[in-house]
Amino acid sequence: MPESDHSQELEQPAARSVIRSLVPILVINGVLPIILYQVLTGHGVAEVPALVAGSVLLVASRLLFYGLFAATFMPTMTDGRRAQRTAVALQNAGRS
Repeated sequence: MPESDHSQELEQPAARSVIRSLVPILVINGVLPIILYQVLTGHGVAEVPALVAGSVLLVASRLLFYGLFAATFMPTMTDGRRAQRTAVALQNAGRS
């Protein structure tokens, strides 16, 4: 049996780049809500509203991420020509 071709294997990312990509996620999802909670409760805000404010921060970050993701990677439907080309391509693919 021939040996597997190693040139087709995917390269594993370096540990440093993986950690570097996780830092913003950990800061936004972990550190900022805790800091916000500590600041708000330190200024006399009750625990429940402080926790709600932290969760609003998390929801806002998710909406921002998915909004940017959708705007960047998903085709826009306001471009009539693109929508028309896509419809024609799908029709032609169905005929094949």
